[in-house]
Amino acid sequence: MTTQEELDWMIVDGANGLEILWFLICNEPFFWVLGAIGVGAIALSWWCDKYLDNPKWNNDEWLR
Repeated sequence: MTTQEELDWMIVDGANGLEILWFLICNEPFFWVLGAIGVGAIALSWWCDKYLDNPKWNNDEWLR
């Protein structure tokens, strides 16, 4: 059974949006890529905060 057929059966059986979203997250590679991009963005943000404590491009002049 394809993913589309399984989704059709879930909708016919009365699945709510969260069940369908969870099914897609678990079974669709497109959502895996979106999740990987999100995890990568979080990791990059954490790395920048941890290792770039004193950047050379300080742009806080407008705060004064």
